Amino acid sequence: MQNTKIKQGQSLFDATIETTGDVENVFSTALSNGVGITDDIPVMSPVKVEGTVKPQITNLFGSTHSPATSIAPDEQLGESNAGIGYWIVEVDFQVK
Repeated sequence: MQNTKIKQGQSLFDATIETTGDVENVFSTALSNGVGITDDIPVMSPVKVEGTVKPQITNLFGSTHSPATSIAPDEQLGESNAGIGYWIVEVDFQVK
């Protein structure tokens, strides 16, 4: 078991891969921390990462290179006011 902290933009998957090098460890890590694998975890929250370490993967990440694939709620894809369904002829574009 190793202790780490969630960095900006990281999910539980990212922290587990960075620490152990194996995505399969995310399930045991989630169980030991009492969270779901898709839960949003606050930045700088301590996490106990479980599982065996694969050095050939963890060596890819240094102090300056950390995986960060979490999407903030304001960055999530959703309905936007763009596209042909929202355009108004002669207001948003001209027909010639």
